[in-house]
Amino acid sequence: MSKFKIVTQRLDAGESVFFARQLEYIFTEVINVEYPELKARTLIPINTQVPSGASSFTYRIFDRVGWAKIIANYAEDLPRIDILGKEETAKVHVIGDSFGYTVQDIKRAQLTGVSLEQEKAAAAREAALRTENSAAMIGDSRYNMAGLLNHANMTLVTLLADGTGTSKHFDTKTADQLVRDVEALINAPSEATEDIENPDTVGFSIRAYNILKAKKIGIDSGMTVLKFLKENNPGVNFVKIRELKNLGDSGTTDRMIAYRRDPSRLVMFIPQDFTMLPPQEEGLGFVVNCYQEFGGVCVKRPASIAYADGIMAD
Repeated sequence: MSKFKIVTQRLDAGESVFFARQLEYIFTEVINVEYPELKARTLIPINTQVPSGASSFTYRIFDRVGWAKIIANYAEDLPRIDILGKEETAKVHVIGDSFGYTVQDIKRAQLTGVSLEQEKAAAAREAALRTENSAAMIGDSRYNMAGLLNHANMTLVTLLADGTGTSKHFDTKTADQLVRDVEALINAPSEATEDIENPDTVGFSIRAYNILKAKKIGIDSGMTVLKFLKENNPGVNFVKIRELKNLGDSGTTDRMIAYRRDPSRLVMFIPQDFTMLPPQEEGLGFVVNCYQEFGGVCVKRPASIAYADGIMAD
């Protein structure tokens, strides 16, 4: 039995059953489509524990304090180890859109034995995911949301301006200088936290990444800067992130970022994933309303993220 109930005088019984079955097929197929160009879900761990329908939720950010020490027998002055934490409250936002089919679309599809277009449903899902992706990566100031790439309290790495013309830009620096700059970014979280935080993901703007991929170490060498960085940092993933373009220095230069992709460090809250509701009759057609719930990005350990600005400019 169809999970959709369609009551209308514009479609006969056979057409109604056809429409319901088509939508069930479309819904299943669209949910299985992947959108590799939207990277937030691959770069940020997802948390679905917030109940759907909640208007807000509270999470905790922790830091450890205190040291143990060597003690004498029967010592009573054991040092106290504690955890400092603060609570943050975030709102759950609803992302919504819709798509539809006319009565004539449905009748023609049934008469000809062809399927209804999946592109409309796919476009609705992609539009919602693009909104989610933007908010997850760079936030939305209208709703007081920060994203992975511009979150507060990240460790700032100031690059040396020793490229051509005292520039920080990658296209003005030698291979050795580029290696030094990227290694400084990778090492910053470890140095700031006494080796507790070690990044496993490093992101660059597309144009900066391409320079690292093309710049060779030595005139006749087949070793590029990017290849050297990968070999010298096993376990670290180097990725292109288009949102890093013009994200630094008040929107005038590109940013690079290093962080640990670990749910104990950062998560993206999705209480309700993209959902398509049963069709509603509207005029001479049917509208399918779609929505999802999005709680933003939580950085539990801000010191686990480091960034540097000035690597490229227009």
